[in-house]
Amino acid sequence: MDAAPRVDLTEYLPGLAGGQMHVANLPYETLTETLRKLGFTVYTISGNLVLDEHAFFDHAVTVFGFPASIQRTWEAWDEYLLQFFRTQAAARVAVVWKEADLSFNLDARTFLLAVEDLHDTAYNVERGLLKGAPPCQVELFILGIGSGFRRPAVG
Repeated sequence: MDAAPRVDLTEYLPGLAGGQMHVANLPYETLTETLRKLGFTVYTISGNLVLDEHAFFDHAVTVFGFPASIQRTWEAWDEYLLQFFRTQAAARVAVVWKEADLSFNLDARTFLLAVEDLHDTAYNVERGLLKGAPPCQVELFILGIGSGFRRPAVG
């Protein structure tokens, strides 16, 4: 499968910081509608459901379609995340963590480990460094409120 042309999201979301990971204060519905119109398959992590490590793993099973029998460990999460991208058919994927500030405030360690894994895997997938993974544009959105979450214009 050939890679679809990369979409420059800053053309559609003015003021959005460049790169692959976007930390912003954006309306979730507007963002996901825009992403879907641009051909992205959207996976949403709901920050209000990620209260701790165990809740994160339970939620990840649902969001990414992992088997319910997955072990709730970081090693298993890493392996299933890699497998998820190896079997991904979409040419464009967006992972949106809404209410991320809630997750961070409740369990910063779990939040940071999960975001680090998502970013590292997305980086490797997009650059063709993950053996067996088809070409794919991957964008990560970390949404929340507060001074650390920029509010770009929404087109």
